[in-house]
Amino acid sequence: MKRCSPLLAISLILLLEACTTVASVSISQIPPLKKRGTIIRASGSSPIVLGIPFGSNFIDDATASLLRQCQAPGTITGVMVKHQNKHYLGYIYAQQQVFLQGYCTKKKG
Repeated sequence: MKRCSPLLAISLILLLEACTTVASVSISQIPPLKKRGTIIRASGSSPIVLGIPFGSNFIDDATASLLRQCQAPGTITGVMVKHQNKHYLGYIYAQQQVFLQGYCTKKKG
């Protein structure tokens, strides 16, 4: 019976690994508990192949999605933005991801 060489086994493991790195997180002033509105969320992603990113429109799309969820006269507060990269196949393929979350507060009056 043939055995798998250690070098081949290590290569396969490295190709099948995945890693997530958080590039940045930013948070605006979070309102007091009584003044928080409805939680709204949006996200977007874009591929990276061999280190080459394929656009950054996904950030604009996610921002527009968040804004659509809180139409005027609403106000978005307590915004958290998380940008992360997920790497697959030994860094041959990666995916940029952005996650946005905030509170939509409707003005009374």
